[in-house]
Amino acid sequence: MKGFARIVLKVLFGSWNGIQIFFFPMLIFYWFDSTSLVEWFSGLLNTQVHQLPLTLFLLVFLYVGFLFFKFYSYISINPESKGLNRDLMRYTLDIHKGLFLILFVAIMIFVLGSFLSYFYGIKLPIRRIYASLFQYISLTLIMFYYIQSVWTAPFRRRGYSIDRSINYVILFGRRTPWTLLIFTGVIILVVICSTLLYRLVVFNGISLIIEYLNTIVPDGVLLQMISARNSGEVLLNVVNILIAFLISNLLFAPFTMLGEMLINHIHPIKLKVRNAQENPQTQNQEA
Repeated sequence: MKGFARIVLKVLFGSWNGIQIFFFPMLIFYWFDSTSLVEWFSGLLNTQVHQLPLTLFLLVFLYVGFLFFKFYSYISINPESKGLNRDLMRYTLDIHKGLFLILFVAIMIFVLGSFLSYFYGIKLPIRRIYASLFQYISLTLIMFYYIQSVWTAPFRRRGYSIDRSINYVILFGRRTPWTLLIFTGVIILVVICSTLLYRLVVFNGISLIIEYLNTIVPDGVLLQMISARNSGEVLLNVVNILIAFLISNLLFAPFTMLGEMLINHIHPIKLKVRNAQENPQTQNQEA
């Protein structure tokens, strides 16, 4: 059972899976009926605005859960490694510190916007700033922890803790800085290319299949958002968003797996270990 749960976790949240939604937010909207989505969103900003705080709270809860599962998939390469619970606890605290910092920045932006609007008549696009801030922070977090997990993976498989693995990576980077920079650039390039390829497949393939299924299925196959008149309907809408996110991750998983195979194959630390293991054999043959 634990092995199956670990596989599901790796498929849905492993590597950089989920980043496609933050690169191209429109990718998640393909799984919703556009009319119901617009009505739900406009209702939250107008007649059902009293349900907006609960909706945001539940979405933030899902977002934090996504980050937690993603980090767990990173550090659970070797479940028997030392300090696994300590690493999870430290990461949980880091998440809350980061959310507190984001909240502080959001409040300062709101205060600055109110000040400029009241005294100088300058209206800042607060909503667009908030959306961009959330998008770029999410991209940075996913990329940072994934790159860290790739570099520390060889040491984590030996049972080392995160801190010790990071120290080994820092030592490797000091000895071979260009290798560190080039391979990190390759990781970023693979992530971006896989996301662009998935976007191309969705726009030119999956969207056409969805349109065809909508013509033959009476009620359609797209998720329906409902008017958020009470807490139960708010929860149902958030569950629909979660379902759309998981569907997107499931379809994006093959792209991440192929990219991860490439990254693991050219990992410089693994290559050095492999060469070090082959050299003694070569020397013995020559002797």
